[in-house]
Amino acid sequence: MLGIFKEEVAESTPLSDFFRNASAKEKKRVFSEVSKKASEDQLKLIKQAGKQSR
Repeated sequence: MLGIFKEEVAESTPLSDFFRNASAKEKKRVFSEVSKKASEDQLKLIKQAGKQSR
């Protein structure tokens, strides 16, 4: 009964293409940018929450 059910193959996405094809250097650069932006956004939210609680 093997082979009766075919596994669905998901379509490729830009994100999956990036993980498959980008060099380690490029991945590191992108992760650094993303984490920097996330930290900035979190700090902004913390400051806004502090202003609202006063």
